[in-house]
This record gives sequence, structure tokens and C-alpha cells, in this order.
Amino acid sequence: MPIPSLPRFLYLDEKALGEYLSVVEEGISDELKRRLLLSAPNVGTSGLGELAKGESSSEEERVVRETATQRFIRLVTALDDSSERWRYRDVEDLAESFEDLRVMDFVNAQFEVEIPPLCG
Repeated sequence: MPIPSLPRFLYLDEKALGEYLSVVEEGISDELKRRLLLSAPNVGTSGLGELAKGESSSEEERVVRETATQRFIRLVTALDDSSERWRYRDVEDLAESFEDLRVMDFVNAQFEVEIPPLCG
């Protein structure tokens, strides 16, 4: 399924999304810790774990919490990567694929929805 580079949802059932993702990934995580160690360039260490004279270093840690959109992208990517296991289908023409679909299949399709006007 092609995912827009910056998807934007009018409605996204975050509870269901979390439940599906937890099954596909055998658990769920919502944050990631990134650690970055910076040191002066082209300066070696004088010994194991020792800084050379005049060398400086710093460490930065950042906690990244995921948004629902990021979780959605992870879910669709995982479903697409293992489409047979998860019975995931990217349907281009529903009329041709309808008979092959089963209850609980994951389906990606584009539809036009027409809502009739309310009678007054």
C-alpha cells in the first residue's frame, strides 16, 4: 500500500490501531531512546576509556514518543511485509477481488462515498 509521506487523518481509531500493532509486533512500544556521544574530531584516546589531553566529549540522550500516525505507518509496513501471514490485501478493483476476501482480512482500497442529502 502506498502510504502518503505525511498522512493526515480525519479519524483514526487509536485504540484499535494499538491493539492491531501489538499483535503484529508481539507487544507495543511508544517511545525510543536515542543516545549520541560526541567527541572532538581527529583526537585519539590515550588509553582504554581515557580521553587524550585536551579532548572533550559530550553525551546527549533524547526520548522520542511516537504519534498515532507513526504507529499507523509501522502497522501498514509490517502488514505489507508479511501480507500472507496477516491476510493483507491491496485491492485495486473491489469487483474483481470481492469473492476472494474473507472475514478478518486486512484490506486497503480506495472508495468514493456518496452521502445522500437529508430530507427536511
